[in-house]
Formats: sequence, C-alpha cells, structure tokens
Amino acid sequence: MKKLILLLFAFFPMLLNAQLTSENFDTLTVGSFDTQWDPASWTGWFGGASGSNISDALANSGANSLEIAQDNDLVALLGTLNIGTYEVSFMQYIPAGNGAYFNFQHNYTNTAGDWAAEVYFSDDATAQGVIVTDGVQTPFTIVHETWVEHKLVANFNTMTAEYYYNGAILHVWALNTNAAGGPGLNQLNGINFYGACLDGGAGCTSLAYYDDIDVVYTPPPAYDLVLAEFTPPNEYTIIPVGLETGARLEANVSNVGGNAATNVSVTFSVSDGSGVVFTDTSPALATLATGTASTFAATNSFTPTAGTAYTVDYTVNLDETDGNLANNAANTSFSYSVDDVLDYEYARDDGTYTNGIGVNNATGMIGHAYDFPLPVGVSAINTSSGGGGLGEYIMGHIFSTNADGSPNMLMASTDSTIIDTQGTTGGGDVFYTLNFPATVYLPVGEYVFLVEQRGLTNLLISTAESIYTPGKSWATLDNGATWSNLEDFGFAVAVNVRPVLNGVDVVDITEPIGHVNALSIQPNPTSGKFMLDIELSEAKSLMIEVYNAQGQLVNTNNIGNTLGGVYAMDLSAMSSGVYFARCLIGEQILTQRIVVSR
Repeated sequence: MKKLILLLFAFFPMLLNAQLTSENFDTLTVGSFDTQWDPASWTGWFGGASGSNISDALANSGANSLEIAQDNDLVALLGTLNIGTYEVSFMQYIPAGNGAYFNFQHNYTNTAGDWAAEVYFSDDATAQGVIVTDGVQTPFTIVHETWVEHKLVANFNTMTAEYYYNGAILHVWALNTNAAGGPGLNQLNGINFYGACLDGGAGCTSLAYYDDIDVVYTPPPAYDLVLAEFTPPNEYTIIPVGLETGARLEANVSNVGGNAATNVSVTFSVSDGSGVVFTDTSPALATLATGTASTFAATNSFTPTAGTAYTVDYTVNLDETDGNLANNAANTSFSYSVDDVLDYEYARDDGTYTNGIGVNNATGMIGHAYDFPLPVGVSAINTSSGGGGLGEYIMGHIFSTNADGSPNMLMASTDSTIIDTQGTTGGGDVFYTLNFPATVYLPVGEYVFLVEQRGLTNLLISTAESIYTPGKSWATLDNGATWSNLEDFGFAVAVNVRPVLNGVDVVDITEPIGHVNALSIQPNPTSGKFMLDIELSEAKSLMIEVYNAQGQLVNTNNIGNTLGGVYAMDLSAMSSGVYFARCLIGEQILTQRIVVSR
C-alpha cells in the first residue's frame, strides 16, 4: 500500500504474530494466490484481496513464482523480529518496460501500516532504483530481464540494517527509524509487495515476479550489552571561570543478549592531551534483564578546566563474558572555553550558527535556562539574528523558574534595542548586546534568559544544530501565558541567547575595575588560612562571603565602610576543594577562586 497513509496509522497494536520462514511457491496452483495462501503467513493489505497470482511463466527455482502486477497489494507476515539477527532474502525478476516496489514494515496490522524502509524500481528506460530510509533517498542502478537477489540483514544487536542488491551492499541505516524520517520501533514484522513503480515522468507500469523467500535467524549471544547511547558531559561550551560545575557523566546500557547480565556498571575515563585525568565507575546494577535498558551515572563528578579539550571514554562492565565486545565502548569529546577576562558570556550554543528561529506578531520570547552554582551579576544578554524587520525592536528578560524548569516570574528586563541591520542565516548573522539598566544580581539557582520580539516580522534568532540540551530551551507564543520547550515544536536546536556576567572570577587585579584598584589572595592554594588584600578607590561598604563548590555559604566577614586593607580568612575547618570569595563592594561584586589543598 502506498506510504501516504503512514502518518494516520502509526501506533496501533500488532494483532498478528505469525512467521513466514520460507516459500518457493512450487506447491501452489497457478492462478489466484488469495484463495490458497496460508493466512498465518500472508494477507492482503488491511485484510482485503491482494489481486496477486501464482505464475508458471517465470521461476528462479522449480516451476512457479509470485506475480505482483499493477496495484496488487500483498503482505508477507514475518512475525515480530526484534532480537538477534535476521537475514531476509528473496529473488526478483522485473520484465523489460516495467517497474516494481516493495517495503519493509515495522508493525503492520490489518488496520495500520508502519513503514521501516521502501524500495522503488523504475522501468528499463532509466534503470533506476531508490531505497528510502529515515527520510533519505539512496539511488542505485538496477537490471531487468534477470533474476536478482534482494537481502535485508536486520541486526538487532547493533540496531542496524543492511540492504544488498544483486550481492552488493547498497545501504546501511538505523533499524529504529521510519522510512519517512524520525524514530521508529525496534522491530520488523512484514514485507509489503505492492504494484507500484518509480515513475521517470513518461508513465510506468508495475510488474514483477518473486521467488525463493527465506528468513534465516541467528540468535543473539548469550550475553551482549550495548552502550546504546551516552550523554555528552557538556551542557555549556562557554562557561565563566569560577562557575565550572562537575561534568555530567552518564550512559545508557541495553541488554540485547539472550540472558540477564549481572553486576553491570559503566567506567568513565576522562583524558586531556597529556593522558587520563579522571576515572570513575558507576554503582553496579545487580541484574540487567534481557531486552531492558538502564542509565548509569558516575559516582563522583569531574570539574574541567576552562579551555582544555577532553575525551570521555565509556566502557560497560559485567560479570559474564560478553559475546560482542565491539558495542561495549564509546567516547565523546567536550571542552569549556572563556571569552573575556572581565565580562563573561555563558553559552549553551557552540557559536556555529546555520539557521534561525522566531515567531511573528510581537507575541513571542525564545531562550535558554542557565544554572548558577554561585551568586552572579548579569550586565547584558548577547544574541544574534538571521533575519528580522528593520526598525523593529527586541529586548531581553530574566525569569525565575518553576520546579519543572519553565519560566515563572519576570525578574529583570533589558533596554529595547532597534534592529538596524537585517541578518541572513548561515553566516550573515547580526549580533546585538541587550544591556540591563543596572547590573542584575542573582542568587544561586536556575534562571531563564529570553529574547522578546517587539515587532511584527519573524525575528529568526540564530540557531546551532550541533549542540543541544533537551529540556533547557524555552519559548512562548503568547507573551508568557504558556511555555514550551523548543523540541516540543520539533526544533532540537540551541539558540544564541547568552547572559553576560560581571567579573565572576578575577585573579590578582592589577588594573582598576570599578571601585577596586587591586585585589589578591595569598597564599592560593592554601592549607586553610589566607589573606585577602583589597584596595578601593573610595570608601565603600565591604562584605566578604565564602562559598563552597555547591554554592553553600561557609564563611562571612562583614567589614563595613572602608578604603580596603588586608583581611585574614580561615577555611581550616573545611575539606580540601575549590571555594569562592565573593566581595560585595558597594553595588559592585567580584569573585575570587580559592583552592584549599592539604
């Protein structure tokens, strides 16, 4: 049946559980196939008549073959193929002047179709074949007037499919995708032979013969764990010094083996250019049942150094001997970078903008949520546009968050900025700094930074497709009455909406910054006791707060009005680690990193 109805019937339960394993049609009588097929192995589309015939005009072996003519619609029922490896093969003969078509089904029922892959064949005028998988069309050259083998190797251990034509491999794709594109079921259950044709424009009639259908099953190894997917540890590509948090190290593991695995864990190994700098193993799961998956997280966190490139290697561990070690390991790369020594951008995108996203009618806001382990001061929001109407205005906002991370209450807004140059996507983006009237001070927590369009033309905020953090992008189409993640609209992208932070970490100030002429901490690293030396340009109130890496206040020194001085601080009672001295100087805030090491 033609694929046009796919989206109307995507998730009906499977009603049939038969399995065709072999058929050469030689025990059947020439004539209508509908009157003599085994209903456990064959059916017409949606249970109707197929119109197909058994023919003795051609055969690859024996005397008979299956004839599929124009608009015939027949389904071979394979049962549920979803574990181990299946090799599905059959022979095809297309007479000159004709084309053909068949598809593989994820979950055919007599009320719904669920296309996994489609294969089209033209007549011999163009001799063109096309296989369609995951929304991608892969062409190949075909032959007529000869028997040709088609073979699908469905490997549910690796969740990959291979398609062979006439003995040559033509295409490899992910089994758990739909032909039209997007995620699909991790199974196959049918072949649909349909009388259609790849039309080159001059009209095409479908006629093909099929013979020697075979389904060969290779069971999975007794034990086979797959590192199915893993979460890259970087939620941010640009992060201010002093606000680095432990990299999120976790991985998902699936058991595609025949038996339950015991004491399953994942080892995480982080390397930089010099070698391994961090290794940790997740808590072990006593039993991971066959056909199930679980997420494993490192026990300890790894805090990266800004500007350093890292590689994380993931390795699955189990008590048994894994029969397929090739899928037990994977790796990914990440790094944090810093833009500037005074004003810092906090980014969820990678700076490579290839598209844009926006709304019309001055009703929309788009942005990202950001987590702050320490109190910060925010001076502006940086953004860029790949479109927008000249003369219209944009502005930025900060919202607090609800428990689910969605924007809650408006905390501050920038001044409006006019769009004076219209950007173009893919390299012609125009950048804007949206300034707050005064520095906005935020305590530890999560906040959503958004850009609001105040004109009627689609703004098209620049987007990056190569980095994306699910659940952290937010948009409203109705001025904040309702909020959704961008992925809810089908956009798995990061947008260029970046908070600009004031002096999150300044080391040994030698040039005046605001009210501060100089600021240093000695010794640093320290065993616990240290001196904070600060010199002010004018008398200001001074309070020194010390926070641990979790954002908890551990020490306070309220000095009062002063021109500065040398102040003794003591962290001897604290454990070794990274701490932050937050200096509140009138309306100015500067933060210093302190390393306690014993």
